[in-house]
Amino acid sequence: MDKRIIFAAWSGVIAIIAIIALFFISEKSSIGQLAINVANLGLLVVFYGFYRIASREKATLLKVMTVLSLIITIVLVIGNLIDLLGIKEKIITATAGWFGLAVVISIAEGLFVLLFGAGLLKLQKRFGKLATLSAWSDMIGGSAFILGVLSISILRLPDMTVGIMMVASLVMLIGMLLKVALLFKAAKAYR
Repeated sequence: MDKRIIFAAWSGVIAIIAIIALFFISEKSSIGQLAINVANLGLLVVFYGFYRIASREKATLLKVMTVLSLIITIVLVIGNLIDLLGIKEKIITATAGWFGLAVVISIAEGLFVLLFGAGLLKLQKRFGKLATLSAWSDMIGGSAFILGVLSISILRLPDMTVGIMMVASLVMLIGMLLKVALLFKAAKAYR
């Protein structure tokens, strides 16, 4: 059993608990800030676990996406620390009106999730339906996220956007659960 991957899997469980907690508490509260930090740190370890798997399975796209995930998660952790220091409000004020930039970043985020899912498809030979379900949940969730962003930014359909984003969030949460299960399965497969 690969202890680093099992640690990544348990970190994923903790990250999921923190993410679910954020559905019920304000992210601006001190408990919400703690949940965000716990989720980000847990995801950092999860992505490291997938990096190890991608390296063993020679899954190039997944390896690239995990490296990018690690970098982005580190930026999110730093961003959250900046938020705690109160600097974020000044940045938001300085960039007010940059709606187009927010749309581009959000579309890139959806595309990123979609590509991570595509990278997971390489694992389906070794890990079967679990890898396939995990991959497809990311690809569907990422696509729904992109559709939600486009529905508000281009089509101006706010009611439709709420529904699409809820579906995208739910599918991506299911994808996270499947990825954690995949980490547990991979940890057992590697000796």
